[in-house]
Amino acid sequence: MMKERIFEDPTSLAHQLTTVDKFPSGGMYHNIGLADVKLIIRFNDSDIQLFFQLLAKKGVLDIEFLNCKFESTLRMNDGKNKTFFENTTFTFLRCSFQNLVLADYIYKGKFKFNFCCFENKQYFHDATFENDIDFFDCKFNELVFFYKVQFEKNINLTASNFHENLLFSYSKFSGLGIFNRVVFDNGLDLSIATINKSLTFFETKIENFFSEKIDIQEERHFKTGNSRKRYDISVTGSGKIPTLNKRETFRIIKNQLEKEGNNIGAFKYNSLEKQAYQQQLVEHNKKWFNNQDAFMFELNNSSNKHKGSWLRGIGFTFIVAVIFLILTFGSTREFWNSVCRDCELDFNVIGNTIKQLINFLNPVHSINYIDELNPFFGIPYVFDFLGRIAVGYGIYQTVQAFRKFR
Repeated sequence: MMKERIFEDPTSLAHQLTTVDKFPSGGMYHNIGLADVKLIIRFNDSDIQLFFQLLAKKGVLDIEFLNCKFESTLRMNDGKNKTFFENTTFTFLRCSFQNLVLADYIYKGKFKFNFCCFENKQYFHDATFENDIDFFDCKFNELVFFYKVQFEKNINLTASNFHENLLFSYSKFSGLGIFNRVVFDNGLDLSIATINKSLTFFETKIENFFSEKIDIQEERHFKTGNSRKRYDISVTGSGKIPTLNKRETFRIIKNQLEKEGNNIGAFKYNSLEKQAYQQQLVEHNKKWFNNQDAFMFELNNSSNKHKGSWLRGIGFTFIVAVIFLILTFGSTREFWNSVCRDCELDFNVIGNTIKQLINFLNPVHSINYIDELNPFFGIPYVFDFLGRIAVGYGIYQTVQAFRKFR
């Protein structure tokens, strides 16, 4: 088990500063921490300010924190240390944070978080990162907000894990956004971010996460008499992702993957986008029997899971063939006479039925078999015609599912 050392005085922690040679690039950087010792840092706000003032006096412009556990809020936007925060490159390696404040500031240096853990809600807001900010193999245990944050270069979230929602509300990607091997246990919201360049997604794990019906115009009224749009509350504070934002997020990811030529990856998010739209229809009480879009999406989902399952397509085709064959036979006198004669099971009837089922699976089958069954008026011909349409549709949907990666 790793040893621990507790620091409650900023001066004693500043004395831990060492100078290290960069390898193989050359140059120097400063380090605080040991590979086999966990540094427990318990500072109040004034101690944090003093600590960074001490580092600034030492001329530090490139510093690494190793195995540090910050048990109080780490504020990196204090005006007294303006020059230091603006220009220094920070690396945090195997560190943990109760609350990290990167806000209301323009940061010119790089930020690197490697194998770090963020214990509580992180709310990064009104910040500009003029250089790269990297989160490699980091864990975020609570909600994470990037609100009105500008990434002038790249943000890298490679191999990180988000246990709760991650939202980029009114943020701006001027450089690359790298979401490679990121695991989202809940949701992601990119819907109201500005994307000037591109986002990359490789082996990103996200499913059809929970979202809520939150209309843009719906208001929430408070006891004070004030009111505010529920949508604004969700995307700027509560962290609840509206279903319309979920749908847009899946669309954005799909389009980014299509631009890269990753049609296989894009197909997954195309399906998720359609599932989110179906959820929107349900939230607005639009059912298959009272809305054309709802009917179409329900039929596509039932017949091939939005091109996702050729097995479902085969099953759908077989089931509709059985249903319409029964309806066709059930509206003929000969069928009922054969089945009900002496109330005995007639294997000849069963054999003929199986034969006709195979024939029915061909949408262009002959209609002569109905003439021999003494039909009730023209009813069997109607069911046969509808069956041809249903079987033809099922075959088409099965073929579409086979072509999903084209």
